[in-house]
Amino acid sequence: MGLISETVRSANITAIGDVTVGVIDKELFDKAMNEFPDGMKPIILALVERLRRTTHLLTRIGLELENTKTQINSYTLKQQE
Repeated sequence: MGLISETVRSANITAIGDVTVGVIDKELFDKAMNEFPDGMKPIILALVERLRRTTHLLTRIGLELENTKTQINSYTLKQQE
């Protein structure tokens, strides 16, 4: 996504086994993107932006959920004392 939107990548990945990795530099990627019909690039950019916003929102929701669980567990432990 970072290559498409020209922003910092939004994810990391860790392999749990043997993998083969391919590297695509920006020049090669841009060349491949330019082979798409003219109308496709704005659509791809819009989809990437939607995915970035959704990922950010889900991350925030996940953090709020964890904080809520911690608060509930803390309250439950206090009630049992």
